[in-house]
Amino acid sequence: MTNKNPPKRKRAVALRPSLSSSRRKGNPGSGNGASLAATAPAAAPPPDSARLLHVLTSNSWDRVAILDRDGIIRYSSPSSQRIYQYSAGELEGRNAFDFVHPQDLRATTQIFRRLLKSPGLSLQVKYRALRKDGEYIWMETTASSLLDDPDIRGIIVNEREITASRRSEAELLLTKARLEYLLSATPVVIYATSLSPHPVITFVSDSVICLFGHRKEDIVGRPDFWTRHIHPDDATTVRSTLASLRSRRHAALEYRLLHADGSYRFVRTEITVVDGGKDDPVEFVGFWLDITDRKRVDAALLATLECGEALMRATSEPELLESICTAIVKMGNYRMAWVGFPDPSVEKTLRPVARAGDGQDYVDKARINWAAGNPRGQGPGGQAVRTRKPVVFRDLANHPRFIPWRREAIRRGYASIIVLPLLWHSECLGTLAIYSDQNFAFQREEAHLLQNLAGDIAYGLVALRTRAERERLQRELLDVSEREQRRIAQDLHDGLCQQILGAGYLAGALERRLAQRKDPEVPAIRSIAETLRASVADARALSHGLHPVDSGPRALMKALDKFAGLTSRVFAIDCQFICPRPVLLRNQATATNLYRIAQEAVSNAIKHGGGTRVTIRLRQAAPGRLTLVIRDNGSGFAANPPTHKGMGLQIMRYRASMCGGTLDIRKSPPAGTLVTCTVPLSTRKSPPLPSPT
Repeated sequence: MTNKNPPKRKRAVALRPSLSSSRRKGNPGSGNGASLAATAPAAAPPPDSARLLHVLTSNSWDRVAILDRDGIIRYSSPSSQRIYQYSAGELEGRNAFDFVHPQDLRATTQIFRRLLKSPGLSLQVKYRALRKDGEYIWMETTASSLLDDPDIRGIIVNEREITASRRSEAELLLTKARLEYLLSATPVVIYATSLSPHPVITFVSDSVICLFGHRKEDIVGRPDFWTRHIHPDDATTVRSTLASLRSRRHAALEYRLLHADGSYRFVRTEITVVDGGKDDPVEFVGFWLDITDRKRVDAALLATLECGEALMRATSEPELLESICTAIVKMGNYRMAWVGFPDPSVEKTLRPVARAGDGQDYVDKARINWAAGNPRGQGPGGQAVRTRKPVVFRDLANHPRFIPWRREAIRRGYASIIVLPLLWHSECLGTLAIYSDQNFAFQREEAHLLQNLAGDIAYGLVALRTRAERERLQRELLDVSEREQRRIAQDLHDGLCQQILGAGYLAGALERRLAQRKDPEVPAIRSIAETLRASVADARALSHGLHPVDSGPRALMKALDKFAGLTSRVFAIDCQFICPRPVLLRNQATATNLYRIAQEAVSNAIKHGGGTRVTIRLRQAAPGRLTLVIRDNGSGFAANPPTHKGMGLQIMRYRASMCGGTLDIRKSPPAGTLVTCTVPLSTRKSPPLPSPT
């Protein structure tokens, strides 16, 4: 703790306001203190001059002092009391450096030595001085060396207290330092622009280089910088907003700005008008916030939602993967996307199976490999297959592992890529590669969304393959059933029917011989022959029922017409087949399935609905589509018939799906049931069913 009352070193002769030696003519002095001490006239002052000088120095906010060569205070003006809380008498004779703060002592002594060496020199210094209450106050001092002046022979000091202003300066510097730190540390870029029709940026924070890649020196004062770097599609909106800002006072909008690397960044800006007083606008002040990553995440989310819809709609792998790639490019605003399946052969290539976007020929030229020892297997695709992990290259122009594909990728506008393995347990089903035209795309949240999408795609592939395998087995089961029915039908026709027919011929011959002899057993033999002929008809009908549709484009029409007539005769109901125009169907498998659907629908109408009138209608509903409609007047189904009960209904639906069609069963007003099956009208002839062995 510094002594509040520094010890006296050497008592000097006190200089009073009546200093006669300092009032001689011809000694102009130096500095404010010198002017008080050395510019008085040589003659004796009027009686009130001493009092006037005393009043001036007592009421001045400045302190005047004279130091000798040892720094001893020879004179101190009365204002010392106001500044130092010491009277002039308490200071005179004390060493001035006893009151100087230890940290400022070196600087002040250096100034003092320079003044001692250079008479006539004036210097300024700021230092802290000890007040009587023990507090240090800041002083701003001008010291002038008048050592060669015979009337002064000392250092004149003129000083004033600047503690309040010094504290304000310190607070201002601290506030400035805080502001500069915040401006540099925050991702938000603060800027100010002029009010001219073509705004000129007058201030921008240092963090602008992180946002745009441009230094503030390249931006401030350039009239065309802002407008030249706005995306052309956003320029009109930005200009109209600025034009209306004087009246609106505040505006917020989102648009794209050009980065130094050539890519565009999405920014959110809010602009406010700053007034210079009396509602006089001075400039616009606002901020830019980079929302590119947020926009990418939003786009990726939209893409995943659209892909989810595709997963629910798809009925085949090609349809699913093409829809996925299209949704990613369209909804995610990506440059290109493609799906590849790893070839397990020796070549270990990634075989493209679906693609969408710009520059799709790149996939064929890339010749991507996933072999560890192949140079073309070191890229993101090969790594994703081998490691079973997502791989991201965010700067294709400079990534060392992308050299084989760099030129073609840059030519097509690709700047970054993510490759996602389509994993099912530990198996890599394929890869999904997505290309962006933005550098440093696919940050954590965006990549996480796309990784989840890859998992959904893998699940969709497995589900489709499982369904395809199930349908293959069901189709094979129906094929086996159809082949077995055809074999039985042929056995009935070629075996049993021929044998019964032969027995009938023999019975007829025996009948004729016995009739010639007038044998009494002729009626019995005639009855046997008639029974055998009826058995042949029944066996043929049974054979036809097992294999009702022959080959040929008109076979379905003939089979349905014959079936309607047989139903009318057997069940004694009104069953009609209506086909206004010929429907030619060359696919025998489809024809057989449609016949079986009609057969099951008619059987349900008779057995369960109690119908007495059934109509079977076949027509071509639209180009490439045909419709089979069965309507009855029975009791009908419930409004929403259960889909999980009854093998008949399930088989009907499955047969429709096998044909690539749909089956609809509903209540038919005013009564009855309406069954509608719509299938593609294939123009290709189906391969014949294999012959039974």
